[in-house]
Amino acid sequence: MIEPQPNAIKKGLYGSFFLIALFGTMSTFKSDFFWLVCLGLFTLLMRAIYLIYLSESFTAIAVHSFTGLFSSFLLMNTSVIYLIAKSEYGASTTDALSWAMIPALLMLVSFLFIYFTKSRSGQLSFETRDNKVYMVHGYVSTRNGNLLSGGVIVAGIAAMIVWHIQLIIMVSIWIALINLYLLYWNRDAIRLLKKILALEKKHNRSYTFEYIEQLREARSRWWLGRFLKWVISLSK
Repeated sequence: MIEPQPNAIKKGLYGSFFLIALFGTMSTFKSDFFWLVCLGLFTLLMRAIYLIYLSESFTAIAVHSFTGLFSSFLLMNTSVIYLIAKSEYGASTTDALSWAMIPALLMLVSFLFIYFTKSRSGQLSFETRDNKVYMVHGYVSTRNGNLLSGGVIVAGIAAMIVWHIQLIIMVSIWIALINLYLLYWNRDAIRLLKKILALEKKHNRSYTFEYIEQLREARSRWWLGRFLKWVISLSK
């Protein structure tokens, strides 16, 4: 599950945006639709800023965190495959995109399998009180997941810099496998989040964090949080 601490939320959302921006820019810099990528990145940045400094919705921040995590690594993988197909094998844009979509399809199938199946473990469970989400069995350690994520980032950047075709192909396969493993690693958290979303829809309410007071206090310390609060107060 996502880390409940304010600094972890801030670093996670900014980190996923940075990775998406990095690999999105590198793979589309010379294309005709680069301006669309820039527009999309600006929108994504505004969304991340809103979630970090203003939103108190548990599910909004959790969904964005998961989406950002897997989208950034998936974009890294598809970007590498697309550039290989275009520059090394002379594939057309359509063919290169088709090859690049293979890991995306694998991720989609894996996600749908996890989403529509039930968990057999009790590692994660929750309860709701006072409009807050409380994790009953605590938060699963993310140490191994963080190490693998760091390995994916280093490997992806190294492949883009060195650009040795055999190395890039090996790294692409490795990244795809680790992406699938990270998805499996977070399977219980994804299913738990699905349950919380269903509860919100059923009761027509939005749940917040167990540690929302800490998040509010942290936002009052962050200069951008204070600035946004001041801007909002002017509009009232």
